[in-house]
Formats: sequence, structure tokens, C-alpha cells
Amino acid sequence: MLPNNFCIFILSHGRPDKIHTLRTFERQKYTGRYYILIDNDDKTKDEYIKLYGDKIIIFDKKKLRLIVLITLII
Repeated sequence: MLPNNFCIFILSHGRPDKIHTLRTFERQKYTGRYYILIDNDDKTKDEYIKLYGDKIIIFDKKKLRLIVLITLII
């Protein structure tokens, strides 16, 4: 059994109906928490929200890129 503070993050883009990682976990009877991360430029964002609701986390690709660059410089 997994601890209560455990979850899975699945990164996805442009394929709301074909998230193979999620299907694999479901076939393995995973019943824990999961979230699907998509970027704010994803043209299928509305479909993700329709299919997965509060399981979707949207991140700003440009802001994240800046954070990564700053981290690499430091």
C-alpha cells in the first residue's frame, strides 16, 4: 500500500485520448492518485479538462523554461 502523500505525475501533450502511461497503470490495477501535466500552449487543453477534470495541472511553458535556465546557470 502506498502512503497518502504519494501520487503519479504524467506529462502529456496533444493526445488526451491516448495517454498510454495512464492506461498502463490502470491495467496494473493502480488506484492511487495521479495528475496529468500539460502545458498552457496545448491546443487540446479543453479536451483534457473535459476527460480528466481536476486531474489536470496546466503549467506555463515559458515560465518553466526560464526557471530551468536560471537553475542551470546557478
